[in-house]
Amino acid sequence: MRPKQCEKNDFKKEKTVTENISVSGAAVFSNLEIEVDDCVTFTSKAHDFSALAVVRYKNTEEHERPKIHLEFVNAKFPVEKLVLPIDEEVKN
Repeated sequence: MRPKQCEKNDFKKEKTVTENISVSGAAVFSNLEIEVDDCVTFTSKAHDFSALAVVRYKNTEEHERPKIHLEFVNAKFPVEKLVLPIDEEVKN
């Protein structure tokens, strides 16, 4: 079910990077002027993923890079497509 606050079609766009990501959401560095409960479309071309997301938290502390925490509401991120670093050192 789409949250009521996402019914309007005034989505905002920005190219950015994630701090972390999970099946249900992401923490994203962002300079968008948005508030908690606003909606965005989260897209990762590298992972063939797009979802409607609701802003659940906004970090605007002066000494930190602005960050928003998103909750995906109509899809789950395919974490199995993430490439994780492999520790090549093997200890016996």
